Amino acid sequence: RQIFSILTPRSKLRRMEELVAGGAIEIGQNGYETWQGIDRQREALFEAYRLHLVVSSGAGALAAILLGRLAGQGEPSGEHHAIVAHLLAGAEGVESAEIAEGAARILEALEAGPDRSKDFVKLGAAAAVDWLATDASGEAGRKWRSYLERHGHRSLRELDIRQSEWAHDPTPLVRSLQVQLRGRIAEGRLAEPASRRAAVSDPPPGVERFARIRGLAHGAVRNRERAKSLLVASTVHHKRGYRALAKQLVEEGRLLDADAVYFLTHEELGRLAIEDAGSPLASEALRRRDVLAYQETLSFPEVAVGLPQPEPPRVSRDGGQTIVGKPVSRGRVEGRVRVVHTLEEAEALEPGEILVAPITDVGWTPYFAIIAGLVTDVGSAVSHGAVVAREYGLPAVLNTREGTRMLRTGERVVLDGDRGIVERLED
Repeated sequence: RQIFSILTPRSKLRRMEELVAGGAIEIGQNGYETWQGIDRQREALFEAYRLHLVVSSGAGALAAILLGRLAGQGEPSGEHHAIVAHLLAGAEGVESAEIAEGAARILEALEAGPDRSKDFVKLGAAAAVDWLATDASGEAGRKWRSYLERHGHRSLRELDIRQSEWAHDPTPLVRSLQVQLRGRIAEGRLAEPASRRAAVSDPPPGVERFARIRGLAHGAVRNRERAKSLLVASTVHHKRGYRALAKQLVEEGRLLDADAVYFLTHEELGRLAIEDAGSPLASEALRRRDVLAYQETLSFPEVAVGLPQPEPPRVSRDGGQTIVGKPVSRGRVEGRVRVVHTLEEAEALEPGEILVAPITDVGWTPYFAIIAGLVTDVGSAVSHGAVVAREYGLPAVLNTREGTRMLRTGERVVLDGDRGIVERLED
């Protein structure tokens, strides 16, 4: 009863749908008018964030409550995490899983004509996008266009205003399809049906006591994923608004390039839009952008008091032979590691490899169709990587904190999604 209200957030999801429907930003005749249009919609975006946090708390609270019940006064063990992972697995209608399955259906259509698929992987990404938009692409093109209509608001780092959504720049998505198709052609096998679901492991001991709430657990996962999608759709309105603002500020001589718009605050952009050309804010934006590459190398503690300080590298207790994390998707697999830090590096993935990344979001989803397992530095039982891994039956260990630092591309490991560990094997 205590958590039932946050697990049934229908009114909140309806309100988020209303915010998306009415959230388009009016583009003005000049930069300041467009800035005003963005400013008028900011409170709607903030409301969407608040609603998403409330809806998402259902899945997060449920997982925490279950772990607390299992562990009692102690610390949750790997076995306890495996029980929660089993309860959360198997939910139907999860939007993140549909993103991966929809991509697989496009691959099936491409593979229906072997010659066509071989030509597709040879095209440059931009040329492949153009081809899929034409009738010559046949069923694959129809599925592609339907996919973008449904999921075009998603992307890598999708809540980052600077990151283009797939509908605006679909080339990263096309490249992921080409990588998967190239691997399948090399193996000489057809795509597995998108409707296939991996076999679920036998239930872990102790899971039967929570069988009655499994439906609630699945509902919480669905609601969280739906709320995330609606929040991203609200954010896309602002992405489009800031892109238009950037173009106008460059044309007015207030910014040196459009990308600089993302390195000023909203209030600073309002001042820049009415100041004379040559404002020091223009050069300040470039200075901030210059330090971004360094800032992205830093890691910080999950909880900090006061000004957060970067964390030093962790020291492994057994020489790095075992990496410990959270078991969020059950199963055990042995295979070679592919350590990637960016989506561009992920294009080197080969079928059957174990993906090791700092974190995954929707932009990584198409690659879940070819990997054998997942390891991330950051994540939880209800994060994107965990949700999609469970729906694909992929063993996954998240929140290792040091997986990308300790593991190396090409080495063999055993990924144990029941115990939450990654064991390095001797060559």
